[in-house]
Amino acid sequence: DSICNGKKTDAEKAQAIFLWVQHHIKYVAFEEGLEGFIPRQAADVCAKRYGDCKDMASILTSMLRISGMDAYFTWIGTRDIPYSYHEVPLPLSDNHMICAVMIDKKWVFLDATDPNCIFGYPTSGIQDKEALISMSKDKFEIVKVPTVSADKNTIVDSTFLTISDKTLVGRSSVNYNGYFGSDVYTSLLYHKGEDERIYAKRRLGKGSNKFTLKDYRISLTDTTTRSANISGNFEIPDYVKQIGDEIYINMNVEKLMGLVYIDTVKRKMAVENDFLYTINQVHVLAIPAGYTVDYIPKNKVVSNDVVLLSIEYSKTADAIIATQQYIIKGLYITPQQFSDWNKAVAAVSPEYKEQVVLKKK
Repeated sequence: DSICNGKKTDAEKAQAIFLWVQHHIKYVAFEEGLEGFIPRQAADVCAKRYGDCKDMASILTSMLRISGMDAYFTWIGTRDIPYSYHEVPLPLSDNHMICAVMIDKKWVFLDATDPNCIFGYPTSGIQDKEALISMSKDKFEIVKVPTVSADKNTIVDSTFLTISDKTLVGRSSVNYNGYFGSDVYTSLLYHKGEDERIYAKRRLGKGSNKFTLKDYRISLTDTTTRSANISGNFEIPDYVKQIGDEIYINMNVEKLMGLVYIDTVKRKMAVENDFLYTINQVHVLAIPAGYTVDYIPKNKVVSNDVVLLSIEYSKTADAIIATQQYIIKGLYITPQQFSDWNKAVAAVSPEYKEQVVLKKK
């Protein structure tokens, strides 16, 4: 009652219960004998304050039912298991248990074993998998877990750059949302002190291995939706090339698309992505005093069923703006799509070598 106090809708109540279980019941994968198959009673889990995946499902299901919702134990296989219940109707098709609750005529899948999973998001490893929902001892439903769309998992990077001799000086502010945000929260559980600084440098790092992080700040902007922001000041020595009265600089300071070809002869299995996502990145370079823009590369868009990458350039009176957008469109790159990926890599590779040219007035 206290957890749901002031919550008016089933969605609000379910979210409050889910967050309580995440924060108060520790996930411990301890199984012995029949405990590997039978969930513990919810009251025992509540008293002990720990449990495995079945126990987390047990307490979630009981609390949601007490609150008047239709919640059920649900078997599921992570994407490590390539079977479906329709193809292989056996226990080896699953290795995990969660809770499914019907809210507003839609199934919501709750997995509290991940302390930073966002309410309404399935854990990334069960996306697109079949869930076996136990309605009663004589009734069940098989429902496919939805895939979270790319626009729900985003990185938005705003970086402002200046040139100091041959050093590129910058400040970045990066927002993480969806699975990206959840990953930041989870990573911070294991990165403390100097390790946190190393983590921030890895997140903000760009340009070259000479990247130096001067200072940083991590803000957990919304603990309910697991949104986060990492910002910091940095320098990249020897990144700027100067020849005579011209300055050359590659505005693609971070190459969002990994330029790795898939071996279509040797590889027979699909390439798996953890989740769909979108990265929007803007680099704003202040034009140095006494210089004018001599050359800006052409815009480029590469898009197919697998990936989208766009690079756009523009200029104002005192700055050059380079914008990248990178979208991963599928959980898998199938063998039939290998050629699409390789064609995209071939098209993007020369674009990542393009240089902006500044000329002394």
